[in-house]
Amino acid sequence: MHPTLSRLIRPFYDPQPFLDHFSVSQRAFRSASGQPYVGHVPGLRERVYFWRHTYPEETAPGSRSKINTRELRMVQCLVQHLVQHGVLQRSVTIITPYLGQCRALRSVMRFSALSDVKVSTVDLFQGDENDIVILSLVRTAKLTEFIRMRNRLIVSCSRARFAFVIVGNDTLL
Repeated sequence: MHPTLSRLIRPFYDPQPFLDHFSVSQRAFRSASGQPYVGHVPGLRERVYFWRHTYPEETAPGSRSKINTRELRMVQCLVQHLVQHGVLQRSVTIITPYLGQCRALRSVMRFSALSDVKVSTVDLFQGDENDIVILSLVRTAKLTEFIRMRNRLIVSCSRARFAFVIVGNDTLL
């Protein structure tokens, strides 16, 4: 995990600070062509980015789980943008706290010819990592205790090696 990303989780570990290994800041992201990128990820200006919106969530059909269809489209466009800039699909993972959003994202990725993009719930992604992680928050009206649980926040913020993008309403955090 690049030091820019590890700064996100440091507050969870105070007063026991941890140090980044010197090699992580020099590690290169490799594009689909094999070209190394040391300073950035192709298609992204920052390693950590919050894409803000206030589009309302809804209840998934036949379920009590939440989905946000406009956020689905935003995530789809972001992944397409990354792939167009040379990022391998398998280098991208989308995580979300809601199973309904997870299922909808999988469907959208398959339909968009992005089936090598991994889509998972936050809970199922514990212990895994990927080069680029996109967190789809879904909720815009209020965050539930389900999302605010400390371990879910740490998992969400600590799974990316090179870039982490949050899509959602930042006023709720």
